[in-house]
Amino acid sequence: MSLMLKKMLTKSVKWGVTNVFGHIPTKHPRILAYHTVDNSSSIISTSPSAFRRHLEFLCDNGYQTTTLSKLTADNGATSNKNVIITFDDAYESVYVNAFPILKEFGMAAVVFPVNNYVGKKASWIARDREHILTNLMPKLNMSEAERKLEEQRLQVLGSLSLMCWDEIREMSEQGIQFQSHSCSHPFFSTISINQIQDELGRSKDDLESRLKKKVEWFCYPYGDAGNSDVDSVLEELGYIGALTANYGRFHGDREKHYVMDRMPIYTGTENSDLKFCFSRAFDVLNDVGKILRR
Repeated sequence: MSLMLKKMLTKSVKWGVTNVFGHIPTKHPRILAYHTVDNSSSIISTSPSAFRRHLEFLCDNGYQTTTLSKLTADNGATSNKNVIITFDDAYESVYVNAFPILKEFGMAAVVFPVNNYVGKKASWIARDREHILTNLMPKLNMSEAERKLEEQRLQVLGSLSLMCWDEIREMSEQGIQFQSHSCSHPFFSTISINQIQDELGRSKDDLESRLKKKVEWFCYPYGDAGNSDVDSVLEELGYIGALTANYGRFHGDREKHYVMDRMPIYTGTENSDLKFCFSRAFDVLNDVGKILRR
């Protein structure tokens, strides 16, 4: 089946389910996954104006931010109006552009910095370029033209600045949580168990030492949750759970806390997309998709 035909079929199914369930709010909390908040237009960038519109949508519809620990403690039963805003990699644009907007709307967030790169550039992107092109790009169902454009934008992403420790401390002192995203941002499916222990252990210890706060959550670099050794190491080191980059709603099942789905936010995501993602229609399509992939 051609890419165009797949997109047409997907759009038709989404349209049909949305017509039936799109007006019904979800019963499940959501975890939103952002990266940069800037005007670079890369696939993982959200413009500051779009981010503001997203928070306006959440506030207008009665959503309130909560913490991962609170959400999982009661299996999400407290309120279906709970939402968690996350930022992977701790780009400096989150401090410069997103942090003031979060404060304006009275919302919290969770940031996942890469310890070895704090205060530097996101140069792991250049290191992993071939792996990204080979393993990640095909999953995004992009056209050839879109793929070539994103290849060019990878260089821009790798040149973007990351938060420094002073910025991280400032945000932490004002209620923004910082949790583990590893020390070097590797593909976890490609490293040994000793490397897994080192990445998870050092990241956790370093953050706790610098910020004087507990680190109990991990976010998979690249959303790469394919290594079966990770769960046991996470449990051994005292992590409560881990987040992927897979599209999905929050599941209260404690057995799934080490592979928690989120809703990745890409460039071009608008409030109409959020409305769909916060509807029962999204739940139906997501659950059906998981069944078909078994």
